[in-house]
Amino acid sequence: MKLEFKYQLMKYILIFLHLVMLVGCESEEVQQDFWEVGDVTKSEDRIALLLDQEPDILNIYVKGETDGDFQIIANGRGDNEIFHFQGGEVDTVVSRHWKSPICKTIYVPKTISSGKVSISTLIYPKK
Repeated sequence: MKLEFKYQLMKYILIFLHLVMLVGCESEEVQQDFWEVGDVTKSEDRIALLLDQEPDILNIYVKGETDGDFQIIANGRGDNEIFHFQGGEVDTVVSRHWKSPICKTIYVPKTISSGKVSISTLIYPKK
């Protein structure tokens, strides 16, 4: 009887701890907006900003399907990264440490002649 009581008590303690972890976890809402490249054969750019906080991480989400290669250049106050993408289906995120509160994201076609590309750029602050 005592062993069964201890088992039940441990089960309730574990359930309680899980609930505390779920409620206590800080969640941060992030607005992720994708911009679709209008003409995949021409360069296009957008600017992302992080206001009032020190930047830490840059994430660039890329989705689409193309018949050729393209690049995405992330440029901001001394930070410059070039990401290469091959033709075919793309659904990926590239992430880098980032010091600038600004990121100019530039889409650059290479061998692409048709397809669809959507891009989202997010700058996350230091915690």
